[in-house]
Amino acid sequence: EHSIINELKNSIEQGPEIGAVNPIIANYSNPKSYYFYGTKIDRGNGDLCSQYPKEYVEQKKGLLDIDFATWCAVFIRKEAIQKTGLLDEQFFAYYEDTDWSIRCKKSGMKTFLYPTVLVYHKVSKSTGGNFSPGVYFYLFRNRLIFMRKNANIIRKFQFSINYINDSAGTYVRLLKSGAR
Repeated sequence: EHSIINELKNSIEQGPEIGAVNPIIANYSNPKSYYFYGTKIDRGNGDLCSQYPKEYVEQKKGLLDIDFATWCAVFIRKEAIQKTGLLDEQFFAYYEDTDWSIRCKKSGMKTFLYPTVLVYHKVSKSTGGNFSPGVYFYLFRNRLIFMRKNANIIRKFQFSINYINDSAGTYVRLLKSGAR
């Protein structure tokens, strides 16, 4: 019988270095649109927008080593929790899983994408939906916390310049669109 849990469990058992495994995650409201298929972290600005090419992921037959595991759908090895700990509560929403993944990698374990399993996610519903003020608040605040916690001094300087530019542009667009 096909079971997402069994597939993820079997994939995590492929090696002791595997700390967490994500399936491919699609948008619940638009199943043909993928939400997550292995995102990279831009260490210069803390952004999470760079995903692996969809075609590359779709043709991949085995596990794909990724920068971070999103916790909206994840299978985690018990030892990864023991070594890494739980999510940092200061984040609340957004970047808490990214921070955990960095700590997981520092502990000697890795995060992977299992490219043939698909689940559906109601993206950003707990913070008001896509592009809501709540989403922007937590994304901008938590990106700042993430970089303060995980970047070296040179990356922090680079981030400061990018953050001011990105934030100002986004806030201007929000004000023009009438978002409050």
